[in-house]
Amino acid sequence: MMTNTLSLRRTSHAGNERLMLLGLGAVFIIPSLFLVLNEQWRLATMLMCLILLLLAWRINHTVAIGLCFAYLFLLGDIRRIVDMAAGPPGLDPLLLVGALFALYLGLPIIRRVRVGDSLSKVILVLFCVMVLEIFNPKQGSIFVGLSAGLFWIVPVIWFWIGRRYATEAMVSKLLFGVVAPLGILAAILGLYQNFVGFLPWEQTWIDAAVASGLNSLFLAAGKVRSFGFSVNGIEFMELMLVTCMIVGPLFTSKKAIYTLFLPVLFWSIVLASSRTTIIKVILGYAVMWAVRGYAHNRAKVIPRLIFAIVLGLGALVYTVGHAAASEAATTSKSSKADFATSHVVQGLANPLDDKKSTAGAHAGMFTSGILVGFTNPVGYGLGSTTLGAGKFADSAGATTGSTEIDISDAFMAMGVVGGVCFLLMIYQTGRYLLEYLTYGNKQMGYCLAGIFAAMFGNWLGQGRYAMAPLMCFLIGFLAKQHNDHAAPATAA
Repeated sequence: MMTNTLSLRRTSHAGNERLMLLGLGAVFIIPSLFLVLNEQWRLATMLMCLILLLLAWRINHTVAIGLCFAYLFLLGDIRRIVDMAAGPPGLDPLLLVGALFALYLGLPIIRRVRVGDSLSKVILVLFCVMVLEIFNPKQGSIFVGLSAGLFWIVPVIWFWIGRRYATEAMVSKLLFGVVAPLGILAAILGLYQNFVGFLPWEQTWIDAAVASGLNSLFLAAGKVRSFGFSVNGIEFMELMLVTCMIVGPLFTSKKAIYTLFLPVLFWSIVLASSRTTIIKVILGYAVMWAVRGYAHNRAKVIPRLIFAIVLGLGALVYTVGHAAASEAATTSKSSKADFATSHVVQGLANPLDDKKSTAGAHAGMFTSGILVGFTNPVGYGLGSTTLGAGKFADSAGATTGSTEIDISDAFMAMGVVGGVCFLLMIYQTGRYLLEYLTYGNKQMGYCLAGIFAAMFGNWLGQGRYAMAPLMCFLIGFLAKQHNDHAAPATAA
């Protein structure tokens, strides 16, 4: 009798679940169809993407999170395709899909959150500082601060989602089943954009960007940088970078086929003309190699790291030195690939030459950004270093612009308290990562070590719609692993 009762309850629960899913779908699909009939393509696309994510969440958490990150990494071309039908947007609601999904998942967690570990405590304080900095009058209009939430606060919400839901199996599927394949496809598309040309919706977007005065797309007159299907060239490069870190440790695994695409990834980075990314690839692989065997012999980590960095940079200097000499003798640089290669080679071969390298300018911006946090202890406001500063700022706003490094951006935007909390977050993340290497999945640990090292200075802010949420989700995974590993020891 009891068995029959339990069976009936399960059947009833499954039936209620299906009815709820059908009801949820109907609630959103009807207004979506109305928007389509009225040619409101952008709003209809936003609503349908959000419906898909919410329905997927009710069915399978791993699939839903994978779909959300796939959407964020494909967001550039999704927007460009919609733009062909609907025209260039003023404020694009497609940018809000990931944020709304994160709020749906994250706000219930934050309302009930109990923090015991040091990383979560630091991030909770940082989160509170961010919320307060929305209202900092030094940034001007309140809309500047509110728009900044998309780049600072929403990614931190992904930390809490990761801390609650991110298992090793989920993160493995996300990195190896979503991010790496998308990175490889983006690299192939980047090569296509270099050697063949841009797809129709991409060319339409480029024409509109040129008409609006956006010149950062160009390597030289008439030669546009590749950007894959990302929102911008920065996220394209970071997708290449993170994919290199994921694929790197797979030589001896069942996923070794991914390593065949490493030359494609490297060549895409060179042709996108990103010198910083090349340095970060070396740093990421150096850290990845240095932490191998950390659980057995920690004393070797620093010597191995120093050796790997010196060897990698030495090989790079030797290579670009010879390449620069050969390139100087070549007068013809008619193709985009020629310009990109020349830009990379000359910049890396002459890092102290202000005419050929921006290393000195970046170092100066980083230093001045840190100092601003101490001379202006409350900061200039959360939105002062983000894209919202240019779109919503008024004449009274002190919009400083990004230093292109999130540490110094944190000091500028949130003052000394926010900046120090940001540094503590980095420290605690590194500590939890090293701890994870002693008990967690080794391949996963090496990937994470490479990702966090290669992306150092670019974990948050600066207009990263996909990469900042991913980084915070991975930090949340480390916090969950720490708490889950510590719980049995505490109980014992």
